[in-house]
Amino acid sequence: MARATRVFLLLLLVLLSSPSPSFSLYEDQVGLMDWHQQYIGKVKHAVFHTQKAGRKRVVVSTEENVIASLDLRRGDIFWRHVLGPNDAVDEIDIALGKYVITLSSEGSILRAWNLPDGQMVWESFLQGPKPSKSLLSVPANMKIDKDNVIFVFGKGCLHAVSSIDGEVLWKKDFADERFENFEILLGQLFLRLSCD
Repeated sequence: MARATRVFLLLLLVLLSSPSPSFSLYEDQVGLMDWHQQYIGKVKHAVFHTQKAGRKRVVVSTEENVIASLDLRRGDIFWRHVLGPNDAVDEIDIALGKYVITLSSEGSILRAWNLPDGQMVWESFLQGPKPSKSLLSVPANMKIDKDNVIFVFGKGCLHAVSSIDGEVLWKKDFADERFENFEILLGQLFLRLSCD
């Protein structure tokens, strides 16, 4: 009896002193069977997109340089992109009901993203002589399958950019003037300049 007790205590001591079993995931289970979370940060800009038959979304840009498309009903993230640390989003808008247009890096980078899946469609680098406030105007009356123009003010210049491929169609330098705002009414571009 004493020997059986010693053997039992020895086995119990060996069992308790051995390392505890570890739990792990296989590579293909990451994101499915763990506590993986995606965050987007504090929202700076938001554009709502609702279709009659389809998903209701809000497209946001955040202080952490994230662009994301969120489900309005459940709050799920459809897609998100984390931009570089020096690529802050200045403006965001939706064109033709299927593209997200973002203006970032103080008006020097214009991008079009596919609204359903977040794939980048095109990217344009806009140049100008001086830093300035950046503005984006996507006309509300754009026609599908037509080369529409997106207007961008940044770096002291007004740019007209093709909505199909992001090509800069023309640019006007306003480096010497204070540019406050612009609007497109009935197909006409109106500029508002201020005098010092």
